[in-house]
Formats: sequence, structure tokens, C-alpha cells
Amino acid sequence: MRRVVAATPWAATGALRRVVATLLVVAIAVAIGSWAGAGGGEGTLPSDDDWMRSESARGRLFDRVADRVEQVYWDPGRIDWSSWRAAHRDEVVRARSRPALDGAFRRAFDGLGDGHSRWIGRPAGTVARDRRVDPSTPVDLGVEAIPLDERGLLVTRVHPGAAGDVAGLQRGDVIERANGRSLREPGLRWAMQDRIAEALRSGVATLEIERPGSGSVRLDVVPAQVPPGARQRPVGTLDPASGVARLELPAFVAGSAHAAHAEVARLQDAGARALVVDLRGNPGGGVLEMGLLLALFLEGEPVGAWTDRGPAWTLRIERDGGGATARLVARGGASPGRDVAVERIAEAAVWNGPVAVLVDERSASAAEATAAVLASARSAPIVGTDTPGNVESVRRVAFVGGNEAWVAVGDLRFEGGAPLAPVEVDAEARLDPIELARGHDAPFAEAIRRLRALPWTPGRWF
Repeated sequence: MRRVVAATPWAATGALRRVVATLLVVAIAVAIGSWAGAGGGEGTLPSDDDWMRSESARGRLFDRVADRVEQVYWDPGRIDWSSWRAAHRDEVVRARSRPALDGAFRRAFDGLGDGHSRWIGRPAGTVARDRRVDPSTPVDLGVEAIPLDERGLLVTRVHPGAAGDVAGLQRGDVIERANGRSLREPGLRWAMQDRIAEALRSGVATLEIERPGSGSVRLDVVPAQVPPGARQRPVGTLDPASGVARLELPAFVAGSAHAAHAEVARLQDAGARALVVDLRGNPGGGVLEMGLLLALFLEGEPVGAWTDRGPAWTLRIERDGGGATARLVARGGASPGRDVAVERIAEAAVWNGPVAVLVDERSASAAEATAAVLASARSAPIVGTDTPGNVESVRRVAFVGGNEAWVAVGDLRFEGGAPLAPVEVDAEARLDPIELARGHDAPFAEAIRRLRALPWTPGRWF
């Protein structure tokens, strides 16, 4: 009796099906290997361990990274790519450890010279664990400060929720003694911070400070870690007598806009009648965060990103139902009009009062764009010093092996294509640490004078 075999493979026996499946897997693997070997894919490029052992593998890694960077870069014509590759490839090839490899790539990305593109490497979980701080041994005061020789440590910013903030430290305070040890010795400079850290490690640090307008003040500081995100968190302060508020924006990072809206709402409830947006030292950050911040003041499409091929996307700001949305809307490519990225604030504040902006030579990128837009759309006076003129937009780009980098992919401009930066100030004024220790912030005082149309510059504003 003849055995009948079905014409369809699904009727085959279990053993036969396993054989067929195995042959298919082998065939697919061979096909993928041949295609990748011909340069069609990333799958067969070396693992991290492989390129640590092989110069040729590190060379291939550099070539793949360089090809991708050149492909997405916002203005390929501004870089001599052959010279850039020649200048940095050998250092990557010679790197025999992960730190050396990352260092070589960092220098290569610095060599692009745009101030934005930078190598990240592999954001591995082990690195994050290495950087954790034992919560039982916090020693950070949580302030930014400048040493004043023979006077003490001048506090220029207090991070919200940090140990110094909880204890009552304020901007303009000069710390003169820590647990009885003087910070006023000649030539002490940054060793002042070492003495404060030593005092904090003892358990509770008793700080003796000189406060403008108040004289000597004594504070007990209980050591605590700086809360996550506090170093970049916006902070609003209000002088009740004048109704003038200052919103300090250290950077445009995740959550910055939400915090800024909350601060402005609080300042409005407290009676603020004029607002100074302080962007001094702000290096920039996310365009969507910038857009959500600008939603405090305006709607519409104030800026866009341009490449050597023309407009790439526009920033669209919408306010609706008590909230605000920032969108990056594609203007070129295969799908114009589509949302490239979207962020929203459910409860957004609105500021319709007078506004001024403070900038300096460290205000860059999104900070410059913010100042330029507020000057154009809200006639905000700009006070401080001219900005550097570095407003590229960046994108996080993934490479083989889990490596990543920020790459400049567009030039931020006004919607019509006019340049945003450098921002030229309406009134030049510089912060003098000695004056701040006496209670006078010259750029802020000049902003107040312009907002209130005063015939004189106030002597004490911060």
C-alpha cells in the first residue's frame, strides 16, 4: 500500500516540520550574513568587546558613525569631511579601552565645531550605578557660588529643595564661616568649598553669613542631596513692594517648561505685575521645552529649523482648554505637515504683562532663540551682553552597538528664514560679584528701569 504525502507542508509530520524550520532559519541567517557583509546592514558589526580587541573593527565603527553623521548633519557643506575623518579616525582606531574610545569620539565630535554635536557613547546601566551617591552620606550644600578673596563665598543661585535652600540661604549671601572656620583667609579661593563640605560631613554645618540689607545671619544646614532636576529647575522670585518678578531659567531640559508655568502662576497669585526672564548662563536645550515656555507669552509659529536644503520643520505653539501644546511640524521630506514631535502642558499659565529678558555671553541655542522671539513678538527689552550666535537644533542619533550622540541637524531661524542670533542687547550691563554681595544686580536693575520707565536705575534689585 502506497503512503500518500500531502502537497501542503502543514500536513507534514512534526519531525519533518522541525527539519524544514531548521533549514529555513539557516537559509535566512546565510542570506542576512551575505547582505550585511556587503554593507547592507548593521547586525554583523562587532560587539563592544570585539572592537576593543581589533583595530580594523574600530576603524569600521568610526566609518559607520562618520557616514551617519554626514548623512544627517544640518549643513554638510560647512565641514570638510575628508579632513575631519583624517584628523580623528586614527585616534579611534588606536583606542584600546572604552574610556579611550569615548574620549576619541568626543574629540571628533568637538571637531565639528558647531558647539552642539557631542558624543554620548553607550548609556549603559553599569555607568548609572557607578554614579549613584549613597543617600546616607550627602554633603552637597546645593548652591552655585563664587569665591570672593578675603570676604567669603558668594551665593549666586540656590537649588530649590537642596540643603542650602531648606536652611534659608539666599542669592547674594556671603558665607564667611563654616563651623567656626573662617572663609576669609587670603588666597583661600575654591578651598572655601572644601571647608563647607568638611563642615557638612560633621553632621550639621553652622554657617555665618553676611546678607545684603540684613547684616549678619547664622544658619544651621542639615546635609542633604540635591533633589533630581533641581540644578536646572526654574525659580521665580518677587519683590512685593514693586511687583517685579524674576524667572530664572538655567536650561531647557525635560520638565523645565512645566516648572516655569507653575512658577509664573504662583508669581501672578502673589501679585507680580512685571516679569524679567533671566536666561544668563542658559546653554539651551530642547526645542519643545522652549516652545512650551514661549506658550506663556504667545501662540503661532515663531521659529523653524533649516538645513542646506531649505526649511525642515516649524515650531507650532497652541493654547487651548487651559493647556498648551508645542509641535515640531515637518515642512519638507515625504510627509510635510506631519508632527515630528509633540509635548503638552495640561495646565498652562499665560503672561500678558510687560516682560524683559536678561542674557549674557553664555546664553546659547534655545536661550538665544527665546530672547529673540520675545524681543520680536512681545517687544521685550534685552539687557546684558551680546550672545554668541549658536542656535543649531540637535537630534539624538543611535549608532551600532548601542552608541549614541547628539548631532546638529538644523539651524534655528525665524519662520521666514531670518537669523535668530547672535542676540544684540538693547542695554549692556554686566553682573559684578562685589556689587551682588552688596545687593545690586546691575543687569536686573537695568531691566527693571526699562520695564517701569524709571528715570534712574534702582540700586538694589534681585
